Amino acid sequence: SLESGGKPAFILTMDWYKTWVDYTEDKSPSPTPIQNSKIIREPTSKEIVIDKKVLLKKGLQEREDFIIIPKKAWDCFAAWYGCDTTIQREVIEEGEKKDK
Repeated sequence: SLESGGKPAFILTMDWYKTWVDYTEDKSPSPTPIQNSKIIREPTSKEIVIDKKVLLKKGLQEREDFIIIPKKAWDCFAAWYGCDTTIQREVIEEGEKKDK
């Protein structure tokens, strides 16, 4: 469970997502397993990793290098195609207030 009240979301490489979109439009073959390892990095010795969170490479842009998808979509993609690294985050929608 997520203590701060955000909704679980998952990060997916944009390269894989574009391949999947092309597949759904009959423009390419079925996608290979999701390769999120391309967008993650190891923590430096100065970084404290809280909750063993997987770190993204620096300088990545949402909607250019990766997308954020809801848990239901991630569960389907992971089950259908497999994945090397699961990257989970917590999304708090704009305007949503956290209870203290």
